[in-house]
Amino acid sequence: MLGDGKLVAVRYQDKRLVKGWTSDFMPHRDYFHLRLQDQDTPTRVELNGMKAVFFLKTPGRNPAFFDRRTFTKRVGSQTKVWLEFTDGERLAGWSSSFASTASGFFLFPADSESNLEKAYVFRSAIQRFEQGEDADAASRAFESVSRVLEPSTVALTSTQAGQDTLELEASDSSEPEVGEYRLTREQLRSGNRTEED
Repeated sequence: MLGDGKLVAVRYQDKRLVKGWTSDFMPHRDYFHLRLQDQDTPTRVELNGMKAVFFLKTPGRNPAFFDRRTFTKRVGSQTKVWLEFTDGERLAGWSSSFASTASGFFLFPADSESNLEKAYVFRSAIQRFEQGEDADAASRAFESVSRVLEPSTVALTSTQAGQDTLELEASDSSEPEVGEYRLTREQLRSGNRTEED
């Protein structure tokens, strides 16, 4: 049996989210084991179709904390990286393995106070990638408009009549936990969903 291991949030490209603990994540393999809360036996999960494996520092988050996506000075040889996933999520961080030929690479968050320790992101889930000064420029551009465009957290719930509805937690000052999905204000006005129907 695996030990408690590292707390992770596994997000798939089809928007599924699984959280648990792993002790054997190795990106060169096609699978790893995840122990879910309330389970003693780890479950084998396949890497196929994953967006990212987010390694979290703690199970909860401070709802008042907003992850900065701006870069500060960092010691070492890692490069600034800006990512935009196909689902619209953006990450700013540092990486030394992004140039590899592997299916993904490790990214450490730009904000050292983030609840995210690191992430392994899969290239197939990325629609925009910038590095170095281009990453810095993308980060500054995002931060300059983030208060206006910052999306709202959305939860899909079922009503008593059995119809799905969107519940909004609109706030310009709260950041969702890694792996939560959000809609932009424009998407909210047009009625587009990001969660599975």
